Amino acid sequence: ELQAVRDRYDGQLEVIGINMWDDPDDAAALLDELGITYPQGIDADNAVARAYGIDVVPSTASVTADGRFVAVANGKPSPAELQAMIERHLGL
Repeated sequence: ELQAVRDRYDGQLEVIGINMWDDPDDAAALLDELGITYPQGIDADNAVARAYGIDVVPSTASVTADGRFVAVANGKPSPAELQAMIERHLGL
């Protein structure tokens, strides 16, 4: 779903995956297998999660281009919730 969002809104928003617990090599292999092309980061010490108050995995956070936290959806948002979050973020 996030890959489809990234593709649909290319140039309007960026999707960035954050791996907190998985082995980086295993995660990279899975992303390749699934065809995920958006950037990935590793948060081995949970600094990113702490900075944004994320304590549920998975979570989806909206952050502005200048790093301002906008919103977080704890757990996996439904497609409708994800769409609403994107539309709010983009002002649509």
